[in-house]
Amino acid sequence: MRDNPVAWLLVGALLGGVLNAAVRRYATFKEGKGIALAIQGEITAIIEIVLKRRYLQHLEKFLHQLSDPTYQLTGSNIFAPRISQNFFPVFNSLANKIGLLADRSDSVAGFYTKAKSLIEDIHALEEMRDKIVTGAMDVDRPALLELTKELHDLLHDALRIGFQTVEDLNTFQDRTWILGIR
Repeated sequence: MRDNPVAWLLVGALLGGVLNAAVRRYATFKEGKGIALAIQGEITAIIEIVLKRRYLQHLEKFLHQLSDPTYQLTGSNIFAPRISQNFFPVFNSLANKIGLLADRSDSVAGFYTKAKSLIEDIHALEEMRDKIVTGAMDVDRPALLELTKELHDLLHDALRIGFQTVEDLNTFQDRTWILGIR
């Protein structure tokens, strides 16, 4: 092989290709860890907001009122917190890369799908409340009770998935590459 320049050229090309592939793979590895950190931060913030604003407790109070047929309902008995911000900027900008989270991507997608559905349900309750307050609609206790119960259950499920996803993403960030390289 010493006297064969073509063999050296092939060895050099092979080593260069392997090195180039390793560098690209490591860059993808690091990008996945960065995405995990960003998504974890956003989900944590969403969970903290929901807990600090005591949304589950408010829903439980409204469910109790709606379940009592003697309780006089008004528009103020409808859970409809104002949501005017986009609470998912990180996910929206990284959604096309969640595949880099490997087996964690399904729980991330599941959390955000449920969270977006929650916002749609809250907007539906807000519309209902506005119609009741303006007199454009009478209170439909059974429908309101069912929608509020579904919202409560969905929020409970989203929180459960969110807590687990945050934990999974933390584990994902702690993983190492070849030979323990972080």
